[in-house]
Amino acid sequence: MTHKKNKKRKIKWTITQKIVGLTSILIFFIVVLLIFSIFSLSKIQDDLRELDKFDVPLVRIANFIEIHMLEQEISIDELLELSHYKKSEKNEAKKEFLKAKFFKNSKKLEGQFEKGIPLSKEATSFTDHSERFEPVHSSIVTLKKDSIQLHDFLLKILKVIDQNKKPSEDTVLKLLSLQVRFDTQAMKLIKAIEELTERELELAEKHEKLFFYVEIIIGFSAIVLGIFFSFIIILSIKNKLFKISSKIREVNDALVKNKIIPSKTIDVEDDDEIGEVASQLSSMINSFSKDIKKRDALLKHMKKVATTDTLTGLSNRHSYNEFIEYEYNRANRSDKDLSLIMFDIDNFKKINDTYGHDIGDLVLIELAKTVRGLIRQIDSVFRIGGEEFVIITPYTSGQQASKLAEIIREKIEEHRFDTVNSVTISLGIHQCGSKDTIESIYKKADKAMYRSKKSGKNRVSVY
Repeated sequence: MTHKKNKKRKIKWTITQKIVGLTSILIFFIVVLLIFSIFSLSKIQDDLRELDKFDVPLVRIANFIEIHMLEQEISIDELLELSHYKKSEKNEAKKEFLKAKFFKNSKKLEGQFEKGIPLSKEATSFTDHSERFEPVHSSIVTLKKDSIQLHDFLLKILKVIDQNKKPSEDTVLKLLSLQVRFDTQAMKLIKAIEELTERELELAEKHEKLFFYVEIIIGFSAIVLGIFFSFIIILSIKNKLFKISSKIREVNDALVKNKIIPSKTIDVEDDDEIGEVASQLSSMINSFSKDIKKRDALLKHMKKVATTDTLTGLSNRHSYNEFIEYEYNRANRSDKDLSLIMFDIDNFKKINDTYGHDIGDLVLIELAKTVRGLIRQIDSVFRIGGEEFVIITPYTSGQQASKLAEIIREKIEEHRFDTVNSVTISLGIHQCGSKDTIESIYKKADKAMYRSKKSGKNRVSVY
């Protein structure tokens, strides 16, 4: 009786033992699956590495060979056509251009052969699919020989053309024969390349099927895991899912409210499937957060580029339109003064005509730098086009703006510029009135500036 009881105790499994046994089986299954996945991924990586090293570069080289040869043939055809016309300065210039273009394409063509032949040779020696690369290598080698023969013959034709003679009909027919032979060999190369492309498609299909089976197996194992452990780990799963969903809500709220996405890691403690999802989600959120920050930085940079004059570094006309609207509305709301100073460089066309546009650009840069150092912190200076500039002066009456303008005028007149030495400016001022619009402020400041121009330049006028 005791013996029978002992027997029963031996075959009786506690819940813990069952869980341990099932866990062991599951772990064994997952290990096998991981080994299979690692092996499969390693094989895929080898195939992709071979594609990257040989297939893709050879396809690119073949395309370049075809393009350069076509451009070379076009140049010769145009030279042959020129040989039928009378000698003229225009035709001679075009002939020299086409010859230069011909030799340039010849050099490029030679460079592609120097890349393609060693690469295709290496592919036939060191890859598992060397037989696929043999036709490519053979075609490139033969194509190079045909290219050399065709090139030598073309050089002879060039000599004839240089002597202002027309190539004979036999010469043209032989040229056509060589071009046909080259084109035939090029078609062989293209066919060999197409076979490589078919191989790429086969590999892609193979990888797709492989991952499909892997996904099926992983899905099945996930179902088994859910069936056997759902009742035991339900509370743990709810807790982890709550943390993940809270993080997703946090990210969603940040996106809706256009706030910075928090990059804090989701802490689920256990290193299981959900933990892996949480880790990947954290990585994805962190990566997304970085991408958002990069996007925002790029948008800021693009806005800066769109609103900044590239030559002087000052704000441009687009930025002026936005800023004057803001300051105009603010001045109307708060009943505060707002004045506009407009100025441009006197005799700037003469500077460009005398010293060149490069020196003119340097004058604009130096003047912008000088003016920026003279205005107050609340003022803003803009380059609105050519040699014309505008300064928006908030909380400033026309009289105060006039004093500031006079200081700027004197400092510019005293400043010594490289090469041109002395530069003067004419300025116009207008204080925004109750009946003024954004457009009328600008027009009135512009009229005041032109009054300074007509009155002898290098002076300040108030509208």
